[in-house]
Amino acid sequence: SDLQGYGMIVLPHMAGHDPNAQAVFDGLFSYSRAHPSEGNPRLMDWAQPDPTGNRSAFDGDADIAYGLLLADAQWGSNGAINYRQEAINIIDAIHTSTIGPSSHLPMLGDWVNPNSGGTYNQWSTRSSDFMYGHFRAYGHATGDHDRWNAVIEATQTVTADIQQEFGTGLVSDFVVVDPLTGDASPAPPNFLESDFDDDYWYNAGRIPWRMGADAVISGDLTSWAQTEMLSEFFQNASNGDPNQIL
Repeated sequence: SDLQGYGMIVLPHMAGHDPNAQAVFDGLFSYSRAHPSEGNPRLMDWAQPDPTGNRSAFDGDADIAYGLLLADAQWGSNGAINYRQEAINIIDAIHTSTIGPSSHLPMLGDWVNPNSGGTYNQWSTRSSDFMYGHFRAYGHATGDHDRWNAVIEATQTVTADIQQEFGTGLVSDFVVVDPLTGDASPAPPNFLESDFDDDYWYNAGRIPWRMGADAVISGDLTSWAQTEMLSEFFQNASNGDPNQIL
């Protein structure tokens, strides 16, 4: 589903350059709807094919919803697909099934029980799901700014906690938050995916894109400060040579 989302973000930007952009976009959206989550069917199954069925991953649905908002801005919603309404349907499902009711943090997917006392709950999250710009767009599209501002505040707070603790600007792939103190810490190795779940790894490698885009588009001062801290780390670590960043 995350790959569907990437495509649905890219294609509206290609309108005017690729005459097939809208047709391909509509195909991606139709595919996403043909593979609904086993949890909340307004969301998408994470992996296909999977004959046993599976459930959602936050980032895929978040990008699909944002892509639909881009499609509405680019092509309008009076054609075969009402992009805006489809986006709002998914945005509502995202908040209902994948945002922690108390933490206001993105959960890993609709398979997570927010109040579970186990490993996965509303206080365990993936840092690359902190899509500040998406959340602003959701608030604008739905008119529910308070709901999505709470998510922005919660995710920015967690990011700041991790950045300040380690002083590099880097944030681990997965993060756990103490529900009593609010303190955020890297998740342990093999928390969900690999030995590197407590490191800045391939999931967190998307943070500069997510965070930097919001800083540029919104001008939000917190996003700017967090992006600058990350940028300074990479500039110093690479001696100013982008080719050294692997």
